Amino acid sequence: MDEIRANGKMLKACLSGGAFRRYKEQTGHDFLLQGEADTVDTMTLAWAAAFSGAKAEGTEMPPDLETFCDRLSLAELNGLGSWLRSQLSAQAAPGDSGDSKKKEETDSP
Repeated sequence: MDEIRANGKMLKACLSGGAFRRYKEQTGHDFLLQGEADTVDTMTLAWAAAFSGAKAEGTEMPPDLETFCDRLSLAELNGLGSWLRSQLSAQAAPGDSGDSKKKEETDSP
């Protein structure tokens, strides 16, 4: 689990299925099906990831989305953008999907 800096403190953050569900519930669209993330997308997904992280760790939940966004500094927002890009590129890295293992298993007699 990662940590992100938001609202003046470090928060546990997890890009889990629950985080993507919360994002879709807030925005009405699937984050992984859109082309690029704008500032609002970044803040919303960071909030959802912080919510999932707090839930998994049993720690204090972040405030509601609007309060979370109101309390973000520009430096924190830039950090969230960098964190999100690194998380998504790690998820999309070749070999992480398990496709090569599936192929090996299929090719085996």
